[in-house]
Amino acid sequence: MDDPRERKGQVVVYLLSSIVIVLFIKGTAALTTKEQELDRITALPGQPPVTFSQFSGYVTVNQKHGRALFYWPF
Repeated sequence: MDDPRERKGQVVVYLLSSIVIVLFIKGTAALTTKEQELDRITALPGQPPVTFSQFSGYVTVNQKHGRALFYWPF
């Protein structure tokens, strides 16, 4: 039969693990949103405003040599 103290310890570990995971996901989501906003295109010269979001930026492919790829999905 399970020891009640052991069961209580398992519940505490489960709850603490769940809290850590939720906080990690929340923090990562907030960081991602801020980074995405930095890459948002708000206007293009000589073009009318659009009703959709556009993003562009660089993806580092070799940090040692300072190489990156430009992206602009549309």
